[in-house]
Formats: sequence, structure tokens, C-alpha cells
Amino acid sequence: MTGKPVGGDIREGKRTVPLWHAWTRSDAAGKAAIAVALGNESASDREIEAAIRVIQDSGAIEAVEREIAELASTADGLIAALDIDAAGRDSLADLLRTWGVRAA
Repeated sequence: MTGKPVGGDIREGKRTVPLWHAWTRSDAAGKAAIAVALGNESASDREIEAAIRVIQDSGAIEAVEREIAELASTADGLIAALDIDAAGRDSLADLLRTWGVRAA
């Protein structure tokens, strides 16, 4: 949890990666639900909930989680290959874990 209000990014019109995935995977009705709420500070809770449902139902969250895991795996490999001492590699790996990033 981020502590941010649910739907805040949608109301503010932020173009997030999950939103992009949802948009590219949605049919006309899904895109319409997103369009009604996106960047609409006065969107109703029902409109925000509909947009969130489209994002969830599209598989966007899972797609982003897969992308993060793949990138983390790549980062792990790059860290392991660095010509630095073990303590330096461990520190970099710890940094990824601090951010909650897990490799695939």
C-alpha cells in the first residue's frame, strides 16, 4: 500500500504502466470506462471503480509484476557479473530487496 487514495492517479490523469497495459488490452467499453475517469478530478467513485476494474480485469497488474521480476532478474545477473568485491555486490543486491524488488 502506498497510503495514496484509491484512484488518485486516475483522477489526476497520470499515465502509468498498468494503465497503459489496461488500455492496450481493453475493448471499446473498457477504454470508455478509463476515458471517463482519467484526468477527471470530479469523476464519481463509481466511475473510478469502473476504471480500476478494467485495469484489474485486463491483467495489467500481473503484467507489470512480471516485467518488474524480469528486470530484477536482469539486475541480479548484472550485479553478479560486476568486477567488485562481494560486499559491494551484496550492498547492491540489498538495495533491490529494500525496494521490494524480487527476481523472477
